[in-house]
Amino acid sequence: MSQSNVLLDEWTGPYGGVPPWDRVQASEFPAALAACLAEHLAEVERIARNPEPPTFDNTVLALERSGRTRDRVLRVFAVMRQNLSTPEYRALDREWQPRIAAAADAIRFMPGLFERIDAVHERLAGAALLPEQVRLVTHVWDDFVRSGARLQAEERTRLSAVNQELAALYADFRGRVLADENTWTHLTSEA
Repeated sequence: MSQSNVLLDEWTGPYGGVPPWDRVQASEFPAALAACLAEHLAEVERIARNPEPPTFDNTVLALERSGRTRDRVLRVFAVMRQNLSTPEYRALDREWQPRIAAAADAIRFMPGLFERIDAVHERLAGAALLPEQVRLVTHVWDDFVRSGARLQAEERTRLSAVNQELAALYADFRGRVLADENTWTHLTSEA
């Protein structure tokens, strides 16, 4: 995707590739996180605004296939912040977890998206879908409902604020635990 940020490049190797652990730098995460969250939001907006009637393929499967870059970047971010607990990674975690939560809520509450998912879900009985496809539709629909997709606008705003606050608090807690374990100091003092 990008030559200037190793976190956004495609992974090479078997089984979908291997993250470039030897080249990952904390300083690259802000730009990579911003880019991958924006890319995922744009992908989902295209699904929500699709003028064609909602189907399994153009709604649920398309949603399932969206966010590949985001998934890769967040996996690397999780590994780095949990296993290389430097002050820089803890600060990034504290800064970005609320933003990641807000991005997830922007998708859950995107106008038109849940309506499309709901329409596919309502037609499950007459749909010629495989059991795995039915399970995916049910799972996605349940996840959206449990995450507040049926709430009114003011309730969604409040829930999103709570989600962001909880993400920040959890990042703070995790950072304190990791700082107490002082994993990075142990690694560098043994070298």
